Amino acid sequence: MSFSVLLSQDVVPVEAGTTTPLSISITNRGAESDRFEIEIEGIDTVWKAIPVPEIEVRPGETAEEKAFFKPPRESESLAGHYPFVVKVRSLGTGETRQAQGILEIKPFHTLSMEVNPRKGYVSPTTKRNVFELSVMNLGNTPHTVQLVGSDPEDACAYEFSDERIQLGPGQTKTVSVEVKPRKTNVIAQSRLIGFSVTARSVEHGSVSAVTQGQLEQRSLLTPGSLAAIVIAALLAFLWFINMPKPPAVGLRADLLQVTRGDEVKLSWESSERSRVNLILEDGTVLLENGNPEGVFTFKVEQKDSVTIFAQAKRDNMTTKSDPVTIKIAEPEVVPEPQILSLKASATRVRVGSSFFLNYKFSSAVVSATLGPGNKDIDTTLSRVEVAIPTDTVPGPYTYEISAKNKLGIATVKSIQIQVYDESEAQILEFTANKTRVEPFDNAVSISWQVTRAARVELKSSTGEQFEVELKGEREFTIDAKTTFTLTAIDDRGRRLPRQITIEYIDKPDVPPPATDGGSPGVGTTPPGDITTGGTTGPSTAGR
Repeated sequence: MSFSVLLSQDVVPVEAGTTTPLSISITNRGAESDRFEIEIEGIDTVWKAIPVPEIEVRPGETAEEKAFFKPPRESESLAGHYPFVVKVRSLGTGETRQAQGILEIKPFHTLSMEVNPRKGYVSPTTKRNVFELSVMNLGNTPHTVQLVGSDPEDACAYEFSDERIQLGPGQTKTVSVEVKPRKTNVIAQSRLIGFSVTARSVEHGSVSAVTQGQLEQRSLLTPGSLAAIVIAALLAFLWFINMPKPPAVGLRADLLQVTRGDEVKLSWESSERSRVNLILEDGTVLLENGNPEGVFTFKVEQKDSVTIFAQAKRDNMTTKSDPVTIKIAEPEVVPEPQILSLKASATRVRVGSSFFLNYKFSSAVVSATLGPGNKDIDTTLSRVEVAIPTDTVPGPYTYEISAKNKLGIATVKSIQIQVYDESEAQILEFTANKTRVEPFDNAVSISWQVTRAARVELKSSTGEQFEVELKGEREFTIDAKTTFTLTAIDDRGRRLPRQITIEYIDKPDVPPPATDGGSPGVGTTPPGDITTGGTTGPSTAGR
């Protein structure tokens, strides 16, 4: 097997609408560098991304690349498990390896509902009190929805064509509801009754949708009353048709349960030519002389609850709407965000390579970014990889992490990295068997070993120059002080030099050593001369 593939995790959990990385490790077990092509099969194309689909791996090394999953936050991104296969193909040999994984899309829940028409009416002779409810499941899991109607005074009864419905992901169903006043007055003014219909998930009680409508209840005099007082009725009729009628007004709020500090939209409808005031129960006026119809945004600062009513004025007559009571909860106390630790895997990084920023956040942190560039980082992980582009100018660089809590409050920590651009070649060994020679013992053996170099040069201060292998040994005859320079050059032309200087100790001419096995002559090498290994006798192998 010339290479192997390993995934950082077999199951990749992801929230629809967010991006989750998957690390793919490739180990080159061959003897030569190779390029590998990465692809993912079994997952929708728009759900996945591989920023770098081809990478090069040196022999015996392991390279890591990232793939990213981001299913859209739509009902089509159904919650569940999606098997996938990561295929890696060698571009040199055509050999293919694969690893299997599972993409787990987590469920999200959203219900929405609309009522049509917004306003109905009921009278002894005519009824238009049947409303159509459009209930939509905008999440990615099915729901059983229970429908319930209510109004602040419990003045109406609600009859649904279907009180409980099944909604698949992305599905919309229409249900009719008949709103009936519990009491019918023979003689009474028309009034607007604001009501709410709530659609709540049976499986998830916290998932719900609310819509609001109005029912105008109209009354009429009975024929028996008119027959009893014909003349009075006639006079009353003449007086009635000339008397301006009090304006009618209705008020509703888009939310009936809020957190202190939230905003509530108040909307109203009143009779033509009316001017409307919005008033709190303590007499505070929120809006004065508003239009007959309109919307007003109100920031809730009270505790426990607040009651609001609309007051309509026209022709010196005033009418109040049914009060709207909003229940108020205290806001959640959110702790300050904290960056508990921030460390770099290396403080000196070469141009074109990368390093890891290791971080740890407090539980209050919900989002974080890395600067420069404000790149989003995953708060559920503990590190992020930072790549140094090949065109980066060497020098110190500051990287900054900004962490925020759910209220948007941020805290910042930074760390400085020194970027350098040195040769990737390394000289593991460059030695001489001795650093001092004499006229009768002037042979020196130079040995070296270099790695990660494209080529190696060896030259001496006497002008000799050689292009040598990554590892080798040469012998030289030294007649004067000589400096040898070994230069390792990487594939980008960056040079790494290393030098050795051999001292030449000049002495008067003396007879050569005896060759008959007797005692050495005066010119023998004195004890204590420095050698670093290898043979000490002269040689012409490298001359």
